[in-house]
Amino acid sequence: MHIAVAGTGYVGLSIATLLAQHNKVTAVDILPEKVEMLNRRQSPIQDEYIEKYLSGQQSAPDGQPIRLDFTATLDAESAYKDAEFVVIAAPTNYDPQRNYFDTSAVEAVIRLVMAVNPDAFMVIKSTVPVGYTEHIRQQTGSRETLDDFYFWGEMLISDFDDADKNLADTDALFSNLKELNELSEHYDFLEEGQKEAISQFFRHFSLRETTELKQRFTDIWNGLGNLYTTFRHRLETQGLAYEGMLYRQVIDRPNVGAWPYRTYVFVGFNVLNRVEQQLFS
Repeated sequence: MHIAVAGTGYVGLSIATLLAQHNKVTAVDILPEKVEMLNRRQSPIQDEYIEKYLSGQQSAPDGQPIRLDFTATLDAESAYKDAEFVVIAAPTNYDPQRNYFDTSAVEAVIRLVMAVNPDAFMVIKSTVPVGYTEHIRQQTGSRETLDDFYFWGEMLISDFDDADKNLADTDALFSNLKELNELSEHYDFLEEGQKEAISQFFRHFSLRETTELKQRFTDIWNGLGNLYTTFRHRLETQGLAYEGMLYRQVIDRPNVGAWPYRTYVFVGFNVLNRVEQQLFS
């Protein structure tokens, strides 16, 4: 994943250092000397951990040095153009006499991101007044907050998790709506009540009438298969996985000969899913 971080003060550089351990991170600043220092793996601020991570002196639990996929640049447009997320940590000066935050630097970043990459998710980590994010969201016409995105993302991962733990045929599960009659025959992992609920839903989901709700549902449904495959591939390349993905890998890639013991005891399981049933048998 490519993440751009706008601002390399303490907040921005801390976030960039953390994220660059598992993602490609491009840090943006307006000061050439700071950018040059960062690309030499020198910290422009005094912080023990940031200095160790940048210089490669921080080790992972296995003793290997942690390598950061990190670069710094003055070219904000190029950095934002290819980023999937933009973390905004630009400075906001506070005037206590006027009780006023100068958020002009934050808004400059927002305008540029929306101009060159309107599909990027922006996360504001700068110190801003209460209600600022909602205000700027209304001003820019942005329709989704990070909280909204997190809620739906969590739900989606839960669905992927259930599909993997029950060894569902995901190619069939995420097929186009036009194939739903054929699809319904392969919902063996569902209970009868769940099958009936799905059956009733699609019975009233007319393909002849066009509604906004139906179109949104169809668009999401049609993209799930590709999202599932791409998401799992990206996690694999980063050495990460959600629980159901690990469950499925145990069944899909069994290597019993590499297991260190001859006997295993499973304790405390209830209502076994398909992976557990197959593994225990």
